[in-house]
Amino acid sequence: MYASAATLTLYARTFPCYIEATDHLMQLAKPLDVTLELAPRARFDVVDLRSRFAAEHQALEAYPHCLYWSFHTTAGFLDRSLAARLSARHIPTYVDAFRTLFPEGAGYEHDRLDQRTDLNAEQRAIEPRNADSHLAYIASGLRTCVTHPNRAGENVFFVDLDGVYDGRPRRRQTRGRGSHRSPGRRPRHSRARADP
Repeated sequence: MYASAATLTLYARTFPCYIEATDHLMQLAKPLDVTLELAPRARFDVVDLRSRFAAEHQALEAYPHCLYWSFHTTAGFLDRSLAARLSARHIPTYVDAFRTLFPEGAGYEHDRLDQRTDLNAEQRAIEPRNADSHLAYIASGLRTCVTHPNRAGENVFFVDLDGVYDGRPRRRQTRGRGSHRSPGRRPRHSRARADP
């Protein structure tokens, strides 16, 4: 049950410290966004965001949950439960199985840039031939968005399948959002029960 405006005004008059406490709680309730920029070391790269960006994660310490999302269709996150079962050292082996299924340069329609009508001349000049990365991303179950409990020792792996193109690292960004509310959980509302 939520307090009405009249009730809050009454509390503010009766307890002046209530205003300060409410302001403090409202600040805590606001989510915090952190943008993380990565420079991939290779075409295929796995990065533990929590250890690579330890200082940025300190800013998120006050929040029990963190939502991570990727801006890319060839770089993202494994489902938390799958990543936990695989452990850090087995993630490359898992993803490599899908990269083997979809080898680079196998003549995919997506990579025939001269035939693609969705690209203009400028886009064709810089568009990577990366159909294999898109397919491995989809087949391996990578996600653009995952939620993790925000606690030390819980790894958050960013998996990049197309990080370096034509010898140059691509610009990669991901964001983390600290929150006090667990994503996917809805507030409980009281329901009237009918007598039998």
